[in-house]
Amino acid sequence: MTFTGVSPVLLSSDLKRSLAFYGVGLGFTGEPYGDDFAIVSRDGQSIFLALTDKPIVPEVRERGTEIDYGLYDAPHGMREFGVTDPDGHDVAFGQPIAA
Repeated sequence: MTFTGVSPVLLSSDLKRSLAFYGVGLGFTGEPYGDDFAIVSRDGQSIFLALTDKPIVPEVRERGTEIDYGLYDAPHGMREFGVTDPDGHDVAFGQPIAA
């Protein structure tokens, strides 16, 4: 697998409020994907927003790194997996799914 980009996943307690902040406040364009996920973009860069009422609980340990979620084909067209950095931020790594 070759990394073609990195998109941070920020946890949001209110997805509509987060979309407004990034859109109106920072000039990103964005759209929700279902009721619990959104992507905002600007200048070719994206931030993923995931609705949650609590931090994501890691499921798997591999090489000492906490894995938030294993490799899967996401509904927004990416094959990805996520990890948590030392400060508790979720970081997703992925690539577009070939058509």
